[in-house]
Amino acid sequence: MVFQKINKLAFICNLAFLTAMLMRVYPFMQGTKAESVILIAGLVISPVSNLLVSIFYWWSYIRKPVKADLVFWFNQVMLAIQVLLIISGILSLSNI
Repeated sequence: MVFQKINKLAFICNLAFLTAMLMRVYPFMQGTKAESVILIAGLVISPVSNLLVSIFYWWSYIRKPVKADLVFWFNQVMLAIQVLLIISGILSLSNI
């Protein structure tokens, strides 16, 4: 039950992450509250929620095999992309 809710939250944050990446290339909604929510959810909460989903899934899988759905695998792919972007330095939260 808890895993499904965290998984859905991570999926929504991943959609915000994709929107935030799009906003870096094509700026829109500048200076609005919606922009702030999308940036915080996409760039800050998304990697954390993906990490929580991954840890929770593998912990549950060790105890008892759990069925993984398409949303879980989408979240894992997004986590891999986010880790690669953070390591490469493309995804930074600084203004420099």
